[in-house]
Parts: sequence; structure tokens; C-alpha cells
Amino acid sequence: MRHRIEDHVMQDDTTKLLKSVKYLVAAFGALTALGVATLMYISWDKDEDITGIVVPALLLAIISLFVAIVAAGFQRSHAQTIEDRQ
Repeated sequence: MRHRIEDHVMQDDTTKLLKSVKYLVAAFGALTALGVATLMYISWDKDEDITGIVVPALLLAIISLFVAIVAAGFQRSHAQTIEDRQ
């Protein structure tokens, strides 16, 4: 009986962790994209080269989107596994 309770608590913790990762990474990506958009707006008619900042920031935004999608998939898969066991 104790083993089942500990197993259930660990499953809930894993689901919460994946949910937190998904939301944190999505927020990071959104803030990064917002920062890039702001930087591009500020330097609209100026002769500044912002490529060195924009490209890595967009790469981070794309990577964070990918990580959020993967975390959402793992969360859904883990939740389905929990439901199948019960």
C-alpha cells in the first residue's frame, strides 16, 4: 500500500514538473520574441546592425517553442500513462 502511495505522489510531481517546464519555457520564448520585436522597432530607421542580437534571440525563441511542445507532449503522455494504470 505504501509503495502505491509513493508511486502516485511521484507521478503527480512529474506531471507538475512537466507542466511548469512547459509554461516557463513558453513564457521565456514569448518574452524573447517580444524583446526582439521591441529592438527591431527601436532601430527601425537607424543605420544600426542588430543582426548579432536578433538572430541568437530568435534562435532562443524557436528552441524554447520546441522545448515547450516536447514538454507538453511528455506531460500528455505521462498523464495518459497514469490514467491507464488506474
